[in-house]
This record gives sequence, C-alpha cells and structure tokens, in this order.
Amino acid sequence: MTAALKLPPEPNSKPSNQAAGRPALEPLAVDAKALAALIGISVRTVRTHDAGGKLPRGIKIGGRKVWIVDEIKRWLVAGAPDRVAWEARKAALESKGGAGKCG
Repeated sequence: MTAALKLPPEPNSKPSNQAAGRPALEPLAVDAKALAALIGISVRTVRTHDAGGKLPRGIKIGGRKVWIVDEIKRWLVAGAPDRVAWEARKAALESKGGAGKCG
C-alpha cells in the first residue's frame, strides 16, 4: 500500500519483478520520504512529527532511519496516537499476549 511514483525504466535496466511475471514486493520498512508519500504529508512534516514524538519510533538500519510499514498501518488504524500513548498501548497488548497487534 505504498504511494510509489511509477517512472519509466532506465535504458539498459534489468526488468522488474512484475515484468518477469513475479508479484511486486511491498516494502517492510520505509524511509522518511516513502513514509511521507505513504501517509500523505511532506518529508519535513515527517521529521517534525518524529522529533515531536507524534510518530511511532523508527529504527536505524545502516545509519538510515526507517519505519516498519505494518506498525505504521496499525498506528493509523488506532487513530495515530502520539508516541507515548502508542508505546503504552503496544506494551499493554504485548503483556496480554497480543503480540503487538494494536488497533
């Protein structure tokens, strides 16, 4: 469910998974730019909300901050609470054996 921009293939590029008859893969994690596109806000707003604790906590992978797509989806379904409320809700559900399924 990403809002990715479809660009024409570059010359001499390898065919995509879809062109090869394989289904397109959905990303498991997205950076700030992809997160902005996914939820319909600017990259600057993503950075501001992250710094202000209004987004779920991202993780660092290779020096890049990314957000887990499944967690972002659950966070949105839960009404996009601030980070403190979101973490508390996740912890409460995990202690009940809900394995982090918030919503």
